[in-house]
Amino acid sequence: MLRVGLDYLVATTHFPGIGRYARELVRGLVSSADPDLQLRLFEAGAVRRRVPKGALGLASAAVPVRRLRLPLPRRILAPLLVRVGADRLLGGVDVYHRMALGVPKLARARSVYAVAELPVGDGERPFAKALGREDLVLTFSQHALDDLRARFGVSVERSALVPVGADHWVRDLAGSTSPPERDDPPMVLVLGALRRERHHEEILNGFDRWVGSSGRATLVFAGGRGDAVELVQRRLNFAASRAHITWVEHPGEAELASLVARASLLVHLSETECTAVTPLEALSVGTPVLVSDTPVFREALLDLAQYVPTPMSLRHRKALPEQLAAGVESARDAVAEASRRARGAAFTWCESARVHGAHYRRLAEA
Repeated sequence: MLRVGLDYLVATTHFPGIGRYARELVRGLVSSADPDLQLRLFEAGAVRRRVPKGALGLASAAVPVRRLRLPLPRRILAPLLVRVGADRLLGGVDVYHRMALGVPKLARARSVYAVAELPVGDGERPFAKALGREDLVLTFSQHALDDLRARFGVSVERSALVPVGADHWVRDLAGSTSPPERDDPPMVLVLGALRRERHHEEILNGFDRWVGSSGRATLVFAGGRGDAVELVQRRLNFAASRAHITWVEHPGEAELASLVARASLLVHLSETECTAVTPLEALSVGTPVLVSDTPVFREALLDLAQYVPTPMSLRHRKALPEQLAAGVESARDAVAEASRRARGAAFTWCESARVHGAHYRRLAEA
């Protein structure tokens, strides 16, 4: 019997990002009907649970699931975790999948951690040191796996590649009474917190030069506050297109799915991500994408995306309005849309869970 423990609090408190990863991974594991698998979910912390129970996918689990809920602040739980270990509190597990590097403390279980984003600069050395304490390090692209081994010293034996899933919004939208149609005028969508490394200001500038005050398209930022909020707000004050720009600071999961399906272009600029899940989510509903020109994105998206080097040179900033226009135009191409959907459909959470499970078993048997 393989007993797997997993940090699950984030699945109930965070809609996107790591919360979705934990939620969809568990959904795939519990639907596997593996007779030798037991799943034990650790939910420690006093954070408000925002994700509805029905969205967790645990109602019809085909494998045994035990949930341990400790609704206490982490500072109060910390001494207990250090003394006992999260795996012992769960009744003993063979493998424990962490959602935060190095925590919680474990007594006996082998540890697993998945890297979705790589640090830069001063953060590299402590990151490498922390990775060295994990028994197995997973990541979501071959390029990221090579980086972990070359830059951070993770051995071949302690590292592995897993696919990501991108079918969650297709599943959710299929259950809606009336699937959303693309907005008219067309919408350009940017997901994620307003952070400098995501180039929101450059996107706004490109959109403003393309649209101006004409209103032939809208721009929607959907994500929380980050270090670029003031920059974006200052630039917005002088934008001719400001009446056509919206910021949705706290989008819910259903709203995110609807926004991506209604968009005519998703713009996703990021150089540090180890997963192409966000643009793949867009491809899965047929939406064109404009992304940073990185090996991680090219590996997953092939020739089905537009690419822009980031940080952008003056030449690339000047070309951005034309790329936005071309992306929006591509949303009207039925053949291109079918190719995008087919590529997105190749990335499922069930396959991701199957590969995760194989790595858990290999680690437990080592």
